[in-house]
Amino acid sequence: MIKSFYEEPIFSSDFDREELRLIDTSVQKLLDKNSGVGVVGGYYRPGLPVQMISELALHSLGYHGDEVFGNGHAMHFAERFPKDSELRDLETFRRFKGKRTLCLRTLRGAQRWFHICKDEKELPDGRVLWLMTLCDCNELHKREQWLIEARNTAEAANEAKSNFLSRMSHDIRTPLNGILGMAQIAQENVDDPAKVREMLDKLTAAGVQLETLINDVLDMSRLESGRVEILHQPFNLYELLARSGDLLRTQSDRMKLTRNVHFNNVHNYVIGGPLHVQRIVANLSSNAVKYNRVGGTINYTLDEIPVDSSHAVFRFTVQDTGIGMSEEFQKHLYEPFAQESDAVRSEFKGTGLGMSIAKELVERMGGTITLHSKLGEGSTFIVELPMELDLTAHEAPEADKPLPGLQGMYLLLAEDNELNAEVARYLLEKAGATVMTAADGKQAVALFEASGQGEAQQFDAILMDVVMPGMDGLAATRAIRASSHPQAKTIPIIAQTANAFAEDVRRTREAGMNDHVSKPLNEAQLIRVLAKYKK
Repeated sequence: MIKSFYEEPIFSSDFDREELRLIDTSVQKLLDKNSGVGVVGGYYRPGLPVQMISELALHSLGYHGDEVFGNGHAMHFAERFPKDSELRDLETFRRFKGKRTLCLRTLRGAQRWFHICKDEKELPDGRVLWLMTLCDCNELHKREQWLIEARNTAEAANEAKSNFLSRMSHDIRTPLNGILGMAQIAQENVDDPAKVREMLDKLTAAGVQLETLINDVLDMSRLESGRVEILHQPFNLYELLARSGDLLRTQSDRMKLTRNVHFNNVHNYVIGGPLHVQRIVANLSSNAVKYNRVGGTINYTLDEIPVDSSHAVFRFTVQDTGIGMSEEFQKHLYEPFAQESDAVRSEFKGTGLGMSIAKELVERMGGTITLHSKLGEGSTFIVELPMELDLTAHEAPEADKPLPGLQGMYLLLAEDNELNAEVARYLLEKAGATVMTAADGKQAVALFEASGQGEAQQFDAILMDVVMPGMDGLAATRAIRASSHPQAKTIPIIAQTANAFAEDVRRTREAGMNDHVSKPLNEAQLIRVLAKYKK
């Protein structure tokens, strides 16, 4: 061991005094370029055997003490370069001079990053010694790489969101343009019932498309923020799947698709998250339509795989004869905003969020989703969801029953949007109910407190919009429940809101509401919910 150069212990084979003086001068020049570092050097021989190395360089490369020379063997510096490094070659290493940032392998095979500065010195006897200073920059390099990756990720995310907003601008305006255009055509053809009915059918299809786009964006936002809660409630799986199919009927008919349905399940009544099961199936079904060919086929299959007496795995299979997917795109299918090609899509465009949402929901429900697809030959999605069986339900499917009437019911409708109020009132009065409207929560509370006094009739139920200016539906419900009115604790209050997530349902329950219907209002759901409270 010698102590030279910059007063750091140097492990070395023998050099005489004159050689050390010359080496020291060369090392000082290197240190001026790459200061505060360890030193290593050797002769140009195969494998680059090390003839001298400082204690700092030893430790940085994973060695300790004098084991390089004390054990009678030399370190081969070429082995410190990665296996694919050109500097392992003797002649390439000889030509390299100056500074580089390189990754070196330590004794145990780990990798560390160094700033390297190399030069050489000819000794009096003609031997040429290569000299190198090593500055350990591993943490700095990792941080720089992290910053680069973070920047690239942010740029990619910004680009993806910009592309998404560009597509959304187009895809939202497309059905909106259809809605406004069909409405105008209907207005101009009021004397032609067939034409008006055709326009109304198309207007409804455009409205469903717009609703799907909006739902995708809201669902993705909820999932990314971690605000999605999976419900655990009884529901009829058959009815849910039937409703999902009905929503796509207009699009399927327009593309002349053949739809084959095979239900191989034993149980229809299950306990789980109906909203999220519907979203999963709807997204798979929607893709089977959007990316199909005119005159193509879609096969829907439901299988039940028993687990025990009260649990089963339900396998949903959606197979189409559409355009399929390339192997490369399948690797990115579940990434947000992923779409293989805009050119091959039908007029029913999407956000590129559907499959990302479906996969996230499937995994949160403890299930799996798999894909088999070949470009030009169609796709098959298989979703398996574990669910508890509801063995206490024996009623006939609701979808097979006629809608009940609401004759004799006197309802309070709290809704700040005039168009929404008009739609809800029409549906309720069509079912036989009498309706009183309130424009906000404060007016709803006042009308309720005045009911049953003098000639004012008592209400049988309240349909309460949740989001209203001033006093919202939640605050209005709490005020009603806290009032001294005889019906304060018993009158049924049904929430109506565009927020249809599990946490929104829970908030309405906590405020004192009895039930929940989502917007856009579904006539059958609305009437059946209110009929439960008919005296």
